[in-house]
Amino acid sequence: MPRKRSRSIGRCSVKAKVCILTTVHPPFDTRIFHKQAKTLARAGYDVTLIAQHDGDRVVEGVRIIGLPKPRNRFTRIFGLTWRAFRLALRQHADVYHFHDPELLLPGALLKLFTRAKVIYDVHEDYPSYIRMKGWLPSVLRAPLSAFVETLELLGTRIFDAIVTADDEVANRFKKAKMLAIIHNFPDLELFMGCERHSSAKIYDIIYLGSISPYHINFMLSVALLLEKMGHVFRWCIVGVSERQHTLARKLLQELGIKHRFCLCGRIPHSCVVKYLAYSKVGVIPLPHKEKFMKNIPTKLFEYMACRIPVVASDLPPIRKFVGTRGCAILVPPEDEEAFASAIDFLLSNPQRAQAMGEKGRSLVEQKFNWARESKKLLTLYRRLINA
Repeated sequence: MPRKRSRSIGRCSVKAKVCILTTVHPPFDTRIFHKQAKTLARAGYDVTLIAQHDGDRVVEGVRIIGLPKPRNRFTRIFGLTWRAFRLALRQHADVYHFHDPELLLPGALLKLFTRAKVIYDVHEDYPSYIRMKGWLPSVLRAPLSAFVETLELLGTRIFDAIVTADDEVANRFKKAKMLAIIHNFPDLELFMGCERHSSAKIYDIIYLGSISPYHINFMLSVALLLEKMGHVFRWCIVGVSERQHTLARKLLQELGIKHRFCLCGRIPHSCVVKYLAYSKVGVIPLPHKEKFMKNIPTKLFEYMACRIPVVASDLPPIRKFVGTRGCAILVPPEDEEAFASAIDFLLSNPQRAQAMGEKGRSLVEQKFNWARESKKLLTLYRRLINA
């Protein structure tokens, strides 16, 4: 049974216990660990994180309970989730905060078998995301998408709060008991001292974050267009999986531009700034897909935090934040020539690019930062615990 909860409105006077669960994300995920878990720990909560990790440890005030790495998706979904559930029960937490749709059923059981508050944190528009999953047989995508959507809607009646990272995704959960939109804006502490003189920047173009075969092929096409325009630009792509790394290397070798690209795998949160600080232009080449019509790319604000001008697909979530603010050039999605022209313009006009980068940084300092969003998280927790 959960312990008696603190009734403090400020910092937790009697450390309320929080158990955060994820079976999909790495333990040091930016949103889960570096933003939410650390914020809660600093505010006085007793925070435990259950995630895939090789053993148990305490990091920056957060106790991590390690889950074994599953052999495949099947064992993760039908085995690891229930192991996480059993470990969560043993924590006797006041609040359970889970981050994956495959934890919806365990989350409902936590609500049923404990007196704790339960939060479902929705990172993506999962129903549309499932319909894009290439590894799923096409015949299963629509029914599985509908199944997850049904579970999520049922969750609005069961869970004490729903948290989303995007306004559009939040529209699906208007009937939730409590609803909080907590954006994935950058923590400015991480981005202090990222300024570099343009002469010290070794990468002309950077792409940061998860990457698909579409992104690889698109950026290679843009690179070839820039080569035809007479430009010799250096690219840095951060977040390439082992599988995508093999594909990209093969294509780069075939195209004869391997020497133009630096391909990096997934890197620690603290290392992101090192790559951004040495880059001139950030790109976000999202296709015109349903998922991207609702989710805001976190990399947009990370580029801005490092004073990097942005070239991005002109999609509603991106346009809403930077459309007329002078820190980004928005171009039609999937238009390789438009991307190449915009990149060429920024790299050919360094003073204009610098001014755009400064505007982006100013916006992050004033509005789009984690310090502001963290207050929403702490307010939600106070409301739940004091209810």
